[in-house]
Amino acid sequence: MRSLSSLFAMFAAPALLSTSVAGVIGAGDAPLTPGGAVDAADLAAGRCAGPTSETARVNAYASATWRFCFSGAGQARIRVDGDNDTDLDCFVYDENGREIARDDDETDYCVLNWSNGGRQMVRLRIENLGDVYNRYQLWTN
Repeated sequence: MRSLSSLFAMFAAPALLSTSVAGVIGAGDAPLTPGGAVDAADLAAGRCAGPTSETARVNAYASATWRFCFSGAGQARIRVDGDNDTDLDCFVYDENGREIARDDDETDYCVLNWSNGGRQMVRLRIENLGDVYNRYQLWTN
């Protein structure tokens, strides 16, 4: 088990992003996001294998699907930040297919938060509403 100080240091370090296709995220964790305040409650819930960051793209008028295991009780988070070319809408679904978070405003920046109650697989769907591809970065806690 990591100490609280090592987790804070991990969140504060800049992330080196890797290119990936949408799918199940595995090993190779990187911090949620450089900078920003993190408290102990935020660290209680998160991706089963630890925080991750990925870079990928979604084609015009298409969607990308990611699957993550989240565990712990507390606030779970996914953030998606596009390249500003198109509108991205993001949705998170639980194991039973129920929507548990959404960000469908008119930007390509999505912040998805939900109260996680324990270990579960979630599905993230990112929809590109524009006529060109969108290269995005995503982070989980």
